[in-house]
Amino acid sequence: MTQDILQKIDQVKNLNKKVANMGLKISFDNNKPVFFKNIEELEKEIKSINSKNVYKIKFEIETERFIQIALYVQYFTSKEINKPFRVIEIARNINAFDINFEKATLDVYKFWSDLYKRLELKIRSLSEKEKKQLQKLVENNIFKIA
Repeated sequence: MTQDILQKIDQVKNLNKKVANMGLKISFDNNKPVFFKNIEELEKEIKSINSKNVYKIKFEIETERFIQIALYVQYFTSKEINKPFRVIEIARNINAFDINFEKATLDVYKFWSDLYKRLELKIRSLSEKEKKQLQKLVENNIFKIA
């Protein structure tokens, strides 16, 4: 995973463009991003990422006017390690669910309403063992899991 990112960065190095001000950054678990002075520092940080514990990596590279590289890394929490990936995804969606969506605009309401219905369907498709694992990961139980 990180090797692919490093290869893409190598291709960018050959471009005759400047790095944008604040254009090299990594954010871990949605925390404040870390900015780098040059691409070599960024590469060193990427090489240190423990990809075994990575839940998701989002990589963005912009080369139109300047070189801008952004990497967003999300790790599994200690509760999530060794749980099935689909259970983790459902739990993260439930934990991010906005229970105040009823007061939102119509478009926002439709989004949350559709998400609610999809999550309910996914929960119903889980085995009993997966439902128990899901209950351990969910912070606010707004869905009937068991």
